[in-house]
Amino acid sequence: MGRVEVEELDDNEELSLVIPLRLKAAIADALNLHGHLENLAVELLWTLNSPSEKAMKSIANNTPNRNFAALREAIEARGGPVPDGMWNTLAQLRKDRNLIAHGHWSVVRGNEPHVVWRQFEMGNAETAVAVGYPYERFAWFMRNAIQFVRMFADLKRHLDDDMSS
Repeated sequence: MGRVEVEELDDNEELSLVIPLRLKAAIADALNLHGHLENLAVELLWTLNSPSEKAMKSIANNTPNRNFAALREAIEARGGPVPDGMWNTLAQLRKDRNLIAHGHWSVVRGNEPHVVWRQFEMGNAETAVAVGYPYERFAWFMRNAIQFVRMFADLKRHLDDDMSS
């Protein structure tokens, strides 16, 4: 999906601090789905590595980035080559998840979602840089996150079936 261009607002335009229900739902849906993806990554690592209880806790306490990297290594170590494009998409989902979770959301022009996250675009003490995050980008996020959830869930079922037989 790549980076969204920063847009200049006219002097008379303001960011509304009251966000519409549609935007609240889009944010909640994205974060909830990504949380499911993070949980599946932990469960897959447990299944692939059969760790001790102490190691399981360590995996659960890892950052999602660390767990996704460990998951890639574990899958590739078992001869399961995974295209770089897939991991690049997952990395973009992580970046978007952080922007969605840590950004300050507002709308401009009545309903166009914009997000301010100082780590993403610094701005200065007097101004903030609002990045447009259209609903189409939320749709991209959801489509791709759903594909990963399905893929990880299928892989987990397959591994569980192999271990029980």
